[in-house]
Amino acid sequence: MISSCTNEVDILKVDEVNLTKEETFTRDTDPTSCFDQLVIPTQYVCDTDTWSGNITLADYPGCTFQVSSGFNKCTDPFTGVNFLYIEEINLVGHDCQAYNDAVALAELAGTLDAFSAEFDGELIQATTYMIGSQNLGPFGSVIVNYQTASCNNYCYVPVDKNGNFSPLIYTRTNCGTACCLIISDVYYSYSCECVMILTSNETAIGITCENFTPDCGPRSLYSTDCVFVCDYLVN
Repeated sequence: MISSCTNEVDILKVDEVNLTKEETFTRDTDPTSCFDQLVIPTQYVCDTDTWSGNITLADYPGCTFQVSSGFNKCTDPFTGVNFLYIEEINLVGHDCQAYNDAVALAELAGTLDAFSAEFDGELIQATTYMIGSQNLGPFGSVIVNYQTASCNNYCYVPVDKNGNFSPLIYTRTNCGTACCLIISDVYYSYSCECVMILTSNETAIGITCENFTPDCGPRSLYSTDCVFVCDYLVN
């Protein structure tokens, strides 16, 4: 279940459907980077906005994860359909010793690559739901587009201590030119009186990852190899 402490309703169900993508993006057949792929149609009327808030995850009860993101909020003036184009989603803080411990245990067990991609995917899905649910259009729905590098290195750095607790925060380094596109329909359901999310299977645009050791800086405690992440971005 995806939830947030700022959320007034719980999401009851997450389904996978194939949404029509042609109207929401166009493709460059030979991109120089993932971010060249997503093109907002010129007829859309758009405003830029930011989102920051607290996310809770089922695997870490009692913990709060602070997340920030930017996005373009667009409307097709001919149909009235609303679209969101979400930029990078970043973990900026948390109060979770259990998460710190889980990162250290994954590093010790040699499973930090998969752990990092899985946690990042859960955080991105929860944030996508929250941004969408707070930006529903006049028809009670919005189509959310999130495009990101399909291959990432993760670097873990402790941030300044808050009392005796120093949260571990990760950053991503793109390790390839491939990307993945996730399209979700977030809408209000009158049958359950709740906000639902229907998420398409990811579209992977190239899957080759370049395996190199990132320069995480002297304060980094852990880092991963280059990980293919698209499969972790949908349930």
